[in-house]
Amino acid sequence: MSFMDKNIKLKEIISDINSEKDFAQKIKVRNYIPILEKGNISRAYMFKAALMESEFIDPILKATEMEVMWKFDILFAYTNIEVEDDDKTFDNYDLLTSYGVFDYIRKRCDWDLNKMSDFLKSVMGINDMTIVTQILKAASGEEVKEAIKEFTETLKDKSLVDKLSTMLAFNDPIMKDVIEEEKAKALKKKMSEKVQADVETKK
Repeated sequence: MSFMDKNIKLKEIISDINSEKDFAQKIKVRNYIPILEKGNISRAYMFKAALMESEFIDPILKATEMEVMWKFDILFAYTNIEVEDDDKTFDNYDLLTSYGVFDYIRKRCDWDLNKMSDFLKSVMGINDMTIVTQILKAASGEEVKEAIKEFTETLKDKSLVDKLSTMLAFNDPIMKDVIEEEKAKALKKKMSEKVQADVETKK
């Protein structure tokens, strides 16, 4: 199965669990994700992981957050289940784990899931932000902009995105040029809007 429609919300699965209904009847699992889609999923995961790297957080908490992120962002990509941001909680993680939902999905896509896991571990294990930069640059400009917009809206903290940009620029001169170019465009647009506003005020 190369494409998976997200035709059921995770909240419905959780509701079935709480009502002691058979959740498995509603879950569809594909055993393979096409290589290009797999790359996009991996890129998004690494981008979020890089945001965590920009913060000095407790290593245990970081490992916990990444485990939760792996289950909700990677494992559920193999299913027809739509996961919303407010679904990604520790309580939901514990509930889905204890009732065997994660295991049910994993057993049906284990081989391909391991391939994705091995790829991410090998890349992230290098601990070189230049690799993350290269993966980000492999996406189209619109994909990167959309990802940054999504994370900014989700985190409600633009400073984290700014920190990531600074970190990428420090580790990769090419990315530094790209970031500086985008900053210049943003400043030019802001100045143009200010001039236009001043003109409108004087009328």
